[in-house]
Amino acid sequence: MKANEADLIPDWWELEVSSVENILFLGSGTIRSMIISWRQSAWHLVPQIKRASEMLEIGNSVSIVEIAKNYENPTFTEIGFPRDDPDGKVIPLDAASIMRKEGATNFNVCGWCDFSEGGYTCYNINALSSCEFDISTGKEKAERRFDCPCFLKEAPTEVFDQIRAELKKSLGELVEQKKDIDNKIKSLLSIERAAEKKPVVPPYRPHNWFKIGDEVVCRLGGPEKLIIPEQFIVGKMMGEYECYISVCHYERVYAGPNLEGYGLDYNRYSPDIMNIWEYEYLLAHPEFAKIWAKTCEIKDFDSDEFLKALISEPIEIHKK
Repeated sequence: MKANEADLIPDWWELEVSSVENILFLGSGTIRSMIISWRQSAWHLVPQIKRASEMLEIGNSVSIVEIAKNYENPTFTEIGFPRDDPDGKVIPLDAASIMRKEGATNFNVCGWCDFSEGGYTCYNINALSSCEFDISTGKEKAERRFDCPCFLKEAPTEVFDQIRAELKKSLGELVEQKKDIDNKIKSLLSIERAAEKKPVVPPYRPHNWFKIGDEVVCRLGGPEKLIIPEQFIVGKMMGEYECYISVCHYERVYAGPNLEGYGLDYNRYSPDIMNIWEYEYLLAHPEFAKIWAKTCEIKDFDSDEFLKALISEPIEIHKK
């Protein structure tokens, strides 16, 4: 099954694309970022599919009782509020409970059961949570305290039948989602092979798009006291912190302490920093540059000002 071209763009991307030609126009780098995004979505589905498949193996109340014998079924003699969270939920305060590991009380009590989820957690204790199997019954999710006995031990056959029916439905939906994503990836791989190498649109650059030692072109601006008139200037990437790229320029650019005025930081996802080959490509392809710059999602970035500076004040690159 061929994926609809309009659906090939990841749902969380703010790009309006309606044809293969539009996707091709974005270039192979941006298409590769789309593929990576879809693969991440598929990877997230895999453990969900595995989990639903495992939960489908549930038997009945008799088998649950037998399984539960392999796990702890603690009693609690001391409960209260945690010292570091007096406004939290009641928890067991004995040392054994605080040190107990997740999965230790499966099908006995909720506090350390693998099938407890959400709610309030303190230390390793699910102080107040819900049960994955309870969700599967189709009823409103019930809150269960850490010492709540497993309801499956006494559940009638009808409840287990209902759980299995809901799990099969959920599993089928997950499998279909995975197939749909796989089809999108196949379509994008085919388009990628025919695409030209172009700068990746800034919001979707890979985390390693810039590497230490790379020469980059940057547009100067911001609150710093600039001491040179150029809009664009060359420098070298020196490091990074979170999404910020530290650049040492080849000449002093502002009156400040960062590398004695030679250094400035740039957002990785801003058009204001680019590889040299990207800068040269944008200069040579103004129509692509217009679309490329307007994809920026950074607040206060003015794409029109950027494009005006790009076209009116080109610089000659002298590679170091």
